Amino acid sequence: MSSIASDIDVTCPNKCNPFPVKVWTLIRADLDTDVKHTIINGELNLIKCPGCGVLFYYQTPVVYIDAKEDVFIFMFPHEYESQKNQWRKKMNDDFKVLKKGFLRELKINCEPTIVFGMENLKKILQEHENTHEESQVITFLAEKLKFELRKIKPSDACKKGFPFVVPYEGESLNKKSLVSACEKVLKGHYGLKRLKNFLQHILKTKKLPI
Repeated sequence: MSSIASDIDVTCPNKCNPFPVKVWTLIRADLDTDVKHTIINGELNLIKCPGCGVLFYYQTPVVYIDAKEDVFIFMFPHEYESQKNQWRKKMNDDFKVLKKGFLRELKINCEPTIVFGMENLKKILQEHENTHEESQVITFLAEKLKFELRKIKPSDACKKGFPFVVPYEGESLNKKSLVSACEKVLKGHYGLKRLKNFLQHILKTKKLPI
């Protein structure tokens, strides 16, 4: 299933004559990266009235799926927030149905996320992009230092504020090899905040989060 958009007629807030637009309701970001960046740029379902020129968002729920990054998000308009418990229940019910079929085929195992307002969906996706950028820097530095890399499940990484990859030194993956590699990668590169979060976490715990 690819992304879904519907052709509908809408009326702007100034009550001009109705006009046709394309409205997105389901986004497959793993298949349609252009649509993903449309959200990040704040342009998804952003409409300009041909009559008066006013810009406005068409308020409709949007389902966002990225099978590659194990992401499933329900975005509801702000006006739905007053009944958020009702919509949260609907999200969970719909997710259970999809998990038995469509999502099972995509191998999505994360819990669904619910947000209210397109700007909050945009924030999540922007954070994913920032995590990718930091992970690319970590990969470059780790390879330069001849360290191995271990991937972290994307949904877990974003939830905990970790990068998508972490370095370890030597052949064995353990706390000592992780701490040593992370400290050496961070030396002189203190802006890698997600890697710092990961290092601080493993220094405080006996069980490795990967």
